[in-house]
Amino acid sequence: MATTFLKILDLVPSWVYALALIALGAANGVLLWENKDLQVDLSLQQVNVSQLQAAIAGATAHAAQESATLTKKVLDAQNEAKKREIALRADVQHARDALDSLRHAADVRRAAYRLTGVPPSTSTDAADTALDLLLQCSERYTALAAAADGHASDIKTLTDAWPKR
Repeated sequence: MATTFLKILDLVPSWVYALALIALGAANGVLLWENKDLQVDLSLQQVNVSQLQAAIAGATAHAAQESATLTKKVLDAQNEAKKREIALRADVQHARDALDSLRHAADVRRAAYRLTGVPPSTSTDAADTALDLLLQCSERYTALAAAADGHASDIKTLTDAWPKR
């Protein structure tokens, strides 16, 4: 069988062998050239990947820093809001204490006036009514002022915590 194959090869002219060798050499050169281009492309892509990884690491660090800054700002605003709330509660309590003191003074005054034995008159009844009305208005004003101060404190907290660029 090997001898039959060799006899067939003897029939092929030598210039066909030369052409086949030239074609194989050219194909080998093309493959080597393409391999070199692929290696260069691979090197460039590795550089691009390294640059992208560095950019991602930098962006992640920057985002973490921004997040920490904003978190601190929010916490500071919340702490300030707690301090304002404590002060507002103290102011409301002070106003209520003043109203209670006024109410107590008015009650003492009324009792002292009634103990004098003077018969009640229309003018004292009107004064008592006016005093009661004044105390009710003061209570409502104090409640309204406390609510308004609370809203103002909430707005300040939100404004202080809001990110500014």
